[in-house]
Amino acid sequence: MTPRDIVEFHNFYNNLYKSAETFHKFLEKNNYYSKLIYSTRNGFYMNKEYFEEKYHIPEIEMMDKSSIVFDVIGITYYYWSIKKESIKLESLSLLNELNQGNRIEIYGADNYMTDYYDDTDEKTLDNIKRSSEDVFQISIIERFKYNIKNEELFEIYLKNYGVIFRI
Repeated sequence: MTPRDIVEFHNFYNNLYKSAETFHKFLEKNNYYSKLIYSTRNGFYMNKEYFEEKYHIPEIEMMDKSSIVFDVIGITYYYWSIKKESIKLESLSLLNELNQGNRIEIYGADNYMTDYYDDTDEKTLDNIKRSSEDVFQISIIERFKYNIKNEELFEIYLKNYGVIFRI
C-alpha cells in the first residue's frame, strides 16, 4: 500500500463511523431509542467469495430485534428473531418489491452460513420451510451506498421492519 492508499483507507473508515454517529444523533434528537455499538466478526460476499470482517464496524441497534450496520460494502439493515411460521409469501413479495436492486439474505439463527434466499419468493419460502431452523435473520444490503440522508435511511428501515414483523 502506498501512503496515499493508507490515507484513503483511513478516510473511508472514518466516514463510516461519522455516518453512524450522525444517524445515531438524528435518532436521539427525534426521541427514538437506539444504541451505537461496534461489532466484529461480521462478513460479506463479494464476487461469490466470503470475507470475514475481524475489525470493528459501527452498528446501531434498534427496537430489540434489528440494527443498521455501516459496513464496507454499504448500509445493511438486519432484522432478527423472526419465527419460521411468521414468514409469509406476501411478505417476501413485498420485501422484494421494496428493495429492488438491493441484496436480500435470509439466514437461520443457528447457521449463519446458509442463505435461504432464492431467485423466487416461492423457492425462498420452500427453502425456509424445509430448513431445520425455527428462527431467522433477514439482511437487506444497500451495496455501495454510504451517504444516505438520515430521514431516508430511517424510512427504509421502518418500511422493511413493518413488512418483516407485521402480524
